[in-house]
Amino acid sequence: MVRAALAALALTACAHHARPDCGEHDSLAFDRCIGAALDQVMVTTGSWAEVDDAQLRGYVRDVGMRLVRAAGDRERWTFRVVDDPDVRGESGTGTTVYVTRGALAKLRDEAELAGLLGHEIGHVLAGHAHDNLVERAREVPVDSHDRDRDDEIQADELAVLLTARAGYDPRAVETMLRALGEGEPPGDDDDVHPPWQQRLVRVRAFASQFPAAGEHNAAAFAAHVHDLVVGEDPRVIHVVGHAIILARAGLAIDMPPGSTAALSSDEIAAAVDGSAVLVKPITRELARYITPEHDADKLTLVRTGPHGAVMIAITGPAPTQTLALLRLRAPRADELAQLRPRLMDPTAPRKLRPE
Repeated sequence: MVRAALAALALTACAHHARPDCGEHDSLAFDRCIGAALDQVMVTTGSWAEVDDAQLRGYVRDVGMRLVRAAGDRERWTFRVVDDPDVRGESGTGTTVYVTRGALAKLRDEAELAGLLGHEIGHVLAGHAHDNLVERAREVPVDSHDRDRDDEIQADELAVLLTARAGYDPRAVETMLRALGEGEPPGDDDDVHPPWQQRLVRVRAFASQFPAAGEHNAAAFAAHVHDLVVGEDPRVIHVVGHAIILARAGLAIDMPPGSTAALSSDEIAAAVDGSAVLVKPITRELARYITPEHDADKLTLVRTGPHGAVMIAITGPAPTQTLALLRLRAPRADELAQLRPRLMDPTAPRKLRPE
């Protein structure tokens, strides 16, 4: 159901971005067009929903554009801070870079942020995603494993180069990698990323070729991330007593006594009256593309709230009867008061991957 809705929205987004300058005669314009369409899908569906902090988003954008200018690029770039506790940064065929709040929570200053953004900008400037698409389309025989590892090494080195050119301390790329790599496995032969130790050694050697002096701007970074949520945000979806609370969407669902519920990432699996109930917050945009389903043993429907929507899927011998036991309402103030996310402390000590 959700996958079909995503596919429909993807087609809509591609049609929306199919401007004349997206012709295949201009590969760069075509890449940007595809990237913009995919970005539209990911953002409107909530897959890449941004954090609700305009100042933080603007700060990350400003740091990113400082690096872009240092690279001499004059294209329009988009930098998104994704509301996701996982630690990762990504970029695609277009000039859009994504960093998660989980990744930001690992950093301690602006120079490390520049290193993270510089790595993803490097992937774009080097055309790594474009080359991958071309090779797949032409069925070019290539050792993608070795190619992917070479791409990561090149992106690391471009991050060092861009941070140095932008006036940051290029050694921050190494501490950024050590922060993101803390607790991660050493890597194996199948990993597309080179072993962490190899990446650290190469980055350290390359950074040594540049002057050590450069900005870190730890105070500015701390001022912008002090409200950043670390880990899962209970305001997205949580269970309080016998109620499922979706504070961000402005919705709550009362379950009858005896029900059980387990939170997994951004959805709740509950057992209500002998039926399996899945509750998942979605965007109002995605809700428009989901068609309700109802048969003898399964029921899927969408309900919208003031700020979002929720998809409810019920599987069991009498789904309509189970639905009648669920009461949709607005969250109460006492329930909202219990949803206290853990905020980032940029002054707290952190563990780093060993050198």
